[in-house]
Amino acid sequence: MTNITELYLSSVLNKTVINEAGATLGKLWDLVIAPAEPLPVVTQILLKSGKIIYSVPWDRVLLFNQVVVSASGIKGNLAVYAPQAGTSLLKRDVLDKQIVDVNGAKVVR
Repeated sequence: MTNITELYLSSVLNKTVINEAGATLGKLWDLVIAPAEPLPVVTQILLKSGKIIYSVPWDRVLLFNQVVVSASGIKGNLAVYAPQAGTSLLKRDVLDKQIVDVNGAKVVR
């Protein structure tokens, strides 16, 4: 069996998120991260269903890999996403952005 040690955000975006019964909750829209030491942590996953974006706390995520994204609960009990101070969205704020060091040299994209 192969262990996956890396997971690219682009490989899971727009993946259908299901619950433990196999019912569709929505499509993975983004991940919410918060500052922590030594690295930021994922605090929520955001799901899009129709035009509404829902938030699922990370502690309700059952599986998160390139094949399956699953969370506990039912669609009717999902909270509508409300931005929180001190958090960032990975897709919106980090994906495909260039990080520049203080001297102006490109470090990584």
